[in-house]
Amino acid sequence: MTSVFSDLSIGTEVAAIAAAAPADAAVTANRAVYVPFVVNETVTVLKLWYYSGTGTGNSDIGIYNAAGTLLISSGPVAQTASILVERDIADTELTPGRYYLAWTADNANTHLTSTAVTQAVGKALGLLQSTTASATLVTTPSWAVFAVNTGIPWMGIAMRTLVGAA
Repeated sequence: MTSVFSDLSIGTEVAAIAAAAPADAAVTANRAVYVPFVVNETVTVLKLWYYSGTGTGNSDIGIYNAAGTLLISSGPVAQTASILVERDIADTELTPGRYYLAWTADNANTHLTSTAVTQAVGKALGLLQSTTASATLVTTPSWAVFAVNTGIPWMGIAMRTLVGAA
């Protein structure tokens, strides 16, 4: 299992800046956040996961390649409050390279466990964002440099089934 806070993503950098502890935070409706990560050897991803917060709404989580093409997503699913959410996906092989893990939701009542960062830090970490029309990640988004204060979602990929997740 790999998270966006591992050394294969932005974990080392987040630790170095002593970022705030994670918190349950409201999200901006129809805004996707993309967090870079690296795969060093070929892996097969079986699940995508994130820590939900309180609130309602629908969300989607997925993986993009470095060129900005959606490889796989869970599709929009109703939010489950305050729990580790495990989304089943078609088994997806990732070869060595750079990818982005993305998450979006359809309304501001949806909350997510995240670590707050400023615009400057988000840009330095290589975070990207885009606007979506709903809780569905788009195939080829119009990426923008991280331009708003928001949090880094607590999310990741799993190469095995998680035990005890929803």
